[in-house]
Amino acid sequence: MSLISAATDGHFTFWDLTSTLDPFYTITHSTLKAKKPFDGSSFSPENITCESRYLIHSNSIKSLELLPISETNTVIVTGGDDNSISVSLLTTPSDPSLSAQVTTVSIPDAHAAAVTAVKVLSQQVSRDVASNTESAKITVASSGNDHRVKIWSITVDPKQLGTRGITVEFLLDRYSSVADVSSLGLIHGSERDLSAETDVSSLKENQPKIVVGGVGMEMFGIKL
Repeated sequence: MSLISAATDGHFTFWDLTSTLDPFYTITHSTLKAKKPFDGSSFSPENITCESRYLIHSNSIKSLELLPISETNTVIVTGGDDNSISVSLLTTPSDPSLSAQVTTVSIPDAHAAAVTAVKVLSQQVSRDVASNTESAKITVASSGNDHRVKIWSITVDPKQLGTRGITVEFLLDRYSSVADVSSLGLIHGSERDLSAETDVSSLKENQPKIVVGGVGMEMFGIKL
């Protein structure tokens, strides 16, 4: 079991929690089961092991979304104080003696100010039977201090080497009157099969909504 943290130095860090949790929990398929009841007393586990650090922004990481696409591959979407969005593919080998591998594609100047919120809106994971690997198509919203809400389409194919396996396509840009945007939320509608080419002002009520939070709130209906 692992932990990912992001910091103001532009790095995300991959931590191995297995040895720390093993004295207290049985770990099965990323779930925890206590080995014995806790009586409420405090205890001091071993230090958490820092596996590795990866530089994905030039300064502070403001927002992060994780999307596991298989047991060994996870997509990490981040927004930073450098106005950019980064998409990283983290590959954690099943052999614990091997190090995790990260491939990152960055979109410089994705916004005109700090990117303070990213949100996965939809995801589609497909399996290649021949290679026994999964690929993903993801739709992501981003926002920040420039009063813009932008939509991106991301395709991740671990079979491709390096950055060729990650493609990012810009889809949509809308103005938001919310100042100091700090978060994005998604309210699902009843129609889940969506497409990207309709004016937001003309959408039906039962389609998904993006909620923009900051100094105030605003809600957009959108087709993805």
